[in-house]
Amino acid sequence: MPGQYVIERDSFNRLRAEITDSFAVGIKLLAEDHPRLVEQNVHAYVVADLRTELGPWRIRDIRIMWSPEHERYFLRYRQWKTGKVRDSRDEWLDVAGPLDRETRSKVSTAILEVFSQIKEEAQKGTLARGQRPNTIGTLGDNPEVVAKLETLKKSLIGENAEEVLAEAQN
Repeated sequence: MPGQYVIERDSFNRLRAEITDSFAVGIKLLAEDHPRLVEQNVHAYVVADLRTELGPWRIRDIRIMWSPEHERYFLRYRQWKTGKVRDSRDEWLDVAGPLDRETRSKVSTAILEVFSQIKEEAQKGTLARGQRPNTIGTLGDNPEVVAKLETLKKSLIGENAEEVLAEAQN
């Protein structure tokens, strides 16, 4: 069900969503003319953050790819070559990923739902436009904070705070 996750930007400029209390994903979309999208059908990279009893666990380089023959997106986890050959092809194994089929399906579905929500919001122009956090840039929007800042200016500089600040800028 797209539209159910709160999308925000993380410190690496990825689009991030909490899937559960202990599982979050960060998704970095590739541009339409990016070589990896054009040559390899990689549409985005995913970073999965898991909170465990032992501490945080991060799985990087999960790719969201397009399958032309099945006409759908799918996840490809980071893999390594085993050195074995099976059916005349090199064998590859996931470095990290869900061990059983049911968990893999649930994780893939949740990540692809976040991905489709991000794509829909990007097309609508509402991407990551939820509630803004209280940062220095947005504190001036709050009338209570503005009043406190004015009081602080007057107590530090004096009653003619506006004149002193204007003079200091010149």
